[in-house]
Amino acid sequence: MTTSELALRGKYAYSFPELGKVEVTKDPLIIIENSEIVAMGSYKETKSELAGHDLIGNKETDVLIPGLINTHTHAAMTLFRGIADDLPLMEWLEKYIWPMESHLTPEDVFYGARLAALEMLRSGTTTANSMYWHPEKEAQAFVELGMRGVVGYPVLHPIAEYKRDDAFVAKWHQSHNGLIRVALQPHAPYTVTNEAYQTLYDLLLEYNEKYETPVLFHTHVAETKQEMEAIKKFAKEMGFSIPEEINTPTQYLDSLGVLDQYTVAAHCVHTNEKDIEILKSKKVGISINLVSNLKLASGIPPLPRYLSNAVKTSLGTDGASSNNRLDLFETTRLIALLYKGLHYSPTLLPISEAMYLATAGGAEVMHMEKIGQLKQGYKADVVSLSLDTVEMQPIYHERSALSHLVYIGERNHVKNVVVNGTLVIENKQPTKVAMNDITRSFIKASTSLYERI
Repeated sequence: MTTSELALRGKYAYSFPELGKVEVTKDPLIIIENSEIVAMGSYKETKSELAGHDLIGNKETDVLIPGLINTHTHAAMTLFRGIADDLPLMEWLEKYIWPMESHLTPEDVFYGARLAALEMLRSGTTTANSMYWHPEKEAQAFVELGMRGVVGYPVLHPIAEYKRDDAFVAKWHQSHNGLIRVALQPHAPYTVTNEAYQTLYDLLLEYNEKYETPVLFHTHVAETKQEMEAIKKFAKEMGFSIPEEINTPTQYLDSLGVLDQYTVAAHCVHTNEKDIEILKSKKVGISINLVSNLKLASGIPPLPRYLSNAVKTSLGTDGASSNNRLDLFETTRLIALLYKGLHYSPTLLPISEAMYLATAGGAEVMHMEKIGQLKQGYKADVVSLSLDTVEMQPIYHERSALSHLVYIGERNHVKNVVVNGTLVIENKQPTKVAMNDITRSFIKASTSLYERI
């Protein structure tokens, strides 16, 4: 079933429109036509509009939430999952990942991104912001599975220098009924020159004068303690200098004039008060990638400081080679737990805030209007999770169901997923491509790649 005239029913529906705010609908019915939610309310209030729509969902056991939004990943890096673990970031990149990536083909990227899209959809993620090679192949994979995706060519010296490609942007930006968008993707300030950053930013301004929906500026920032040293070393090698008064990656990028509301800054683990003020004043969007940062021992982002300073913030998984899972439910649970323990505060990062970061917060960072919430007139990106499992009991009221969503919920509880009005996961199975085809093709591609390394 992939009809664009659907109706979803459940026991509760939750939406998180603002940080700390929860909207709950009991016995909800969501009516979908084409790509939008055209009506939403209790079943009693809304059932008169049900005629002609295919009804899915169990009114006793299903919980409905907005699709989760992964604001930083490298989708096709599923190809390198488990190939090099328990290493520092730069050793991991320079000795393992970058050399292996030199063997990638466009077809490898397609099959890697297709598996990633399936994994994300099956864990409730309906939108992914991906930075990876052969972005047209990632876009094709997202479209084939029915997932929202943001893609673009990485710039990373000396592997990939800046290359303008207006045709790529024209073909993919806001294509396929809005499923695909484009970002300019300078990798990081220790791999991209000051001149390349500024050239890309000028191009961003040009594109955003031309296109109705914004092209984004997606880059890694302040991921490790040693990053500023790496930037200065890179600058010396490339023949440009950095003023002595600049001592953090955030301040460096700000000095180049490339931070603004369209910047998606991945990681931001190591920032000081001046950096936070810059990020806030320039309206930069942050993507917190906690699991990857923990695994690579990069540090723990100061998430509570970002939120208390009203910095736009969201969640990402990073790639499957540094996280191993593309599961935002795992990330929301970890965020809701870790910061409480770090700060000895059981009230810090409550459930509603963690879920906001994974939904409406992600939509704000990604400049995607009318997604991230369950609301009439919004795009129909809806996830249903089943409460009908042993570990989800008991369910006394809407607060206990919401607690289960964050502290117990995981990808195995995701039942149905709708993206842009289309049912793309039905009873845990993809509707547009057979799961066996996706896994068999991926295994064949990954095996061939490993043999070439």
